Amino acid sequence: MASSRVRVLIMVGVLGLLAAAGVVWLVGVATGGPGGSPAGAGVSMPVDDEVGPDEVGPDEDVPDEVVPDEAGPGEVQSPVGEPTSQEKSQGNNRRSVRWNGVRLDGSTGDDGCVTIINKTSTVATIESVSFEVRSGPGRATARSAPGHCEPTGDPLCQGVTLRAGSQCLAGAVITGEPSDSPYVIQAVVHFRYRCVNVEDAPCDEVQDWAGPPPTEQRPVEIRGATANNVPQFDYYIGDDTDTTASPEPSPEITETPDPTGVATPSETAGFHGDI
Repeated sequence: MASSRVRVLIMVGVLGLLAAAGVVWLVGVATGGPGGSPAGAGVSMPVDDEVGPDEVGPDEDVPDEVVPDEAGPGEVQSPVGEPTSQEKSQGNNRRSVRWNGVRLDGSTGDDGCVTIINKTSTVATIESVSFEVRSGPGRATARSAPGHCEPTGDPLCQGVTLRAGSQCLAGAVITGEPSDSPYVIQAVVHFRYRCVNVEDAPCDEVQDWAGPPPTEQRPVEIRGATANNVPQFDYYIGDDTDTTASPEPSPEITETPDPTGVATPSETAGFHGDI
């Protein structure tokens, strides 16, 4: 009887040890202890020279969006996603600045017609010529209309390209209150220039390029409107209504004598004497 109790106690003890060992093993697996896997199984940790998922190895290329283009001397670094300076020099997103200081030249003709001369040393694009009424005896308006101008052999100033020293033709029609005094009209030239240096006129007069100055590789376009050295002209608005009626001229009567000597009815009309 006593031996049976001893066997039962031994078996209970063995089972208790086995249960305790199992609990210790399960805890080790869960906490990354000896014999178990690290916590967060499925995520590898880099060791020594191993490369992690968010790292770049020594032989791998860095993605384009990570490293922006490096700016060269005198250049402005372009933000990611915007055209680089090389792309701009190839015509994409060409830089332009607003500047109204160009000095041109010109001459006036008859009936509101003017000639615009490109006196700079750079090729110009004359986009248009507008006209302003600067002063006058009454109210008047001016609009561009060169169709009535006498042909001079020059092109019209409408999107024309002018070399240095060449010229174009523009004209205006003015309507308003008639007066014996003139209206003073000013021509305003709207232009574009492509600058590739800062030595040639008018590019040499620009003070602020809003960035690097122009070069052959990075041209800058200047555009604006100017009346500098463009002559004014006087324009008279007459009264087209004539209120004075001219008397109608009397018809001329030519009498032809009758060779027979007999008086014609035209000759005897109004004669009341004896024959």
